[in-house]
Amino acid sequence: MASLEEPEIAHIPIGEESDGIQEAHEGRLLTRLHIARERIRKLVKTKRKQAMKLNGRLTCEACGFDFDLILRLLTVRGARDS
Repeated sequence: MASLEEPEIAHIPIGEESDGIQEAHEGRLLTRLHIARERIRKLVKTKRKQAMKLNGRLTCEACGFDFDLILRLLTVRGARDS
C-alpha cells in the first residue's frame, strides 16, 4: 500500500503495449473533498410534473436541453447500430 512518503509503483509487464517501461511512480496521493446537495424527492417529482404539464416534455429551464429528444435519438442510434 502506498504512503505519503513512498508513492505506489506500478509494475507493468514488458510486452508490445508497454513501450519497455517496467515500473513507474504513479504520482502524488491526493485527498479530495466533494460537496453534494441532497435533493428533496417530492420537490423533484413536483417540478418534473410541472414541466411536463407546461411543455409536454422535460427540458432544462436554463439551457433548453431536451432530455426526451436526446434519449429517443440515442435509442434509435443504439437500435440501428445493433
